[in-house]
Amino acid sequence: MNLRPLIGKAAILFLFSTLAVLQGAGANSPSPHCGDRFTKDEKYWDYDAEAAYAFGLEIQKVVRKRDLVALFSLVDDELQSGPRRKYVENKSFDDIFPEVWRQGILKSKPDCAPVGWRGFMLGAGRIWYRSDPFRVTVINGAREERFPPVPTGWKIDGRFLSPECFAREWPSSDNFKTFGEFAGQFGIKIGKFGTPTFIDFRNNPGRFFNDTFFPFDPILRGRTLISPWRNMRDCIARLDYLSFETSTVRYTPDEDGQEYVEYELLAEISTTQCQALAPNLRGRCIESYLVEIFEPGGSMSFVWHNIYGLFELRNDERMIFPLKNFETLNSARNFIDEL
Repeated sequence: MNLRPLIGKAAILFLFSTLAVLQGAGANSPSPHCGDRFTKDEKYWDYDAEAAYAFGLEIQKVVRKRDLVALFSLVDDELQSGPRRKYVENKSFDDIFPEVWRQGILKSKPDCAPVGWRGFMLGAGRIWYRSDPFRVTVINGAREERFPPVPTGWKIDGRFLSPECFAREWPSSDNFKTFGEFAGQFGIKIGKFGTPTFIDFRNNPGRFFNDTFFPFDPILRGRTLISPWRNMRDCIARLDYLSFETSTVRYTPDEDGQEYVEYELLAEISTTQCQALAPNLRGRCIESYLVEIFEPGGSMSFVWHNIYGLFELRNDERMIFPLKNFETLNSARNFIDEL
């Protein structure tokens, strides 16, 4: 009997069984790729380092194959930032991603630890993903989708509006909570933070505005005036506070220029659609846009994607109301496509 083939098979079986033991080892065993130096990160961020590394390899695998369908199978619903599913339909991988982008992904090493609260990245931020479960959340550097042109800046009577014209939910939600309490005086039940009605209000504020609020004065809470709407005469910007890029308007009210807010008009909304987003508001919608607002905040910046409408009310008062708010730009674009 020739023993060489049998010895070879036994060695192979032993190798595979050893790998299986290592891969199935408990949390206290060193990871075959990441090592136990990431134990503290795993505990703090509540993730598995080996699983994070493996997911990075899976992303590289589909990118290597130029498999666009497989790449988007690693995404839940829509990306927080990056190409829409509708945009990539019936397109090839090379239609969406330049080769330099692909090489950047393939040459990078998958992370064993997240970049703080931002999650994990590949290719110097070309792709970001999260854990629990592992899914791709952001893809940067793709070829951009083209949309109908819109003006640079919102102008009324020949003057530019400031970003302060666009009321928006604070990161703390305190202004929306305050308005919820205030609205109860007018028989409008918004409910407490986190309830279904409150969530409906934060997503679709236009539904909750009606003539009972006239003259739409701000709410004084302590020393702070809170208002989910803006009177146009109060937020026209001085030109010396504004600077203009190709599509954005930056508002810099302080002398050193360190603090600023900027906005960009993304899509025009018809006055008919605008009126439908505020069905109980007595007044005529004059103009409406999907607006992106950006405000830097140190290590964390803030971005809003909201539809606003300029309404002419009684006594010729003109007010700007937030009508619909979106978590991501992609969800806003999808909504507009369905109008």
